[in-house]
Amino acid sequence: MHFILGEPGVDWISGEFYGSNRRLARTARAAGNPEIVNRHWQLSAEVLDLEARPGLMQERVTGWVSCSGR
Repeated sequence: MHFILGEPGVDWISGEFYGSNRRLARTARAAGNPEIVNRHWQLSAEVLDLEARPGLMQERVTGWVSCSGR
């Protein structure tokens, strides 16, 4: 509820990862692995019966990782 009720830029920063204590946290190392990321999106698309577009998702994930400086 904290992030739903909070104000962007004040209570939380868009694109960042937060731990269970509501503080900025590091993502798992696997989150920056392109092979794992693409496989995750492929499986998610299959489960949801959607067409996977690996290039699109990889660009977004790469951007998220580099934005946080981790």
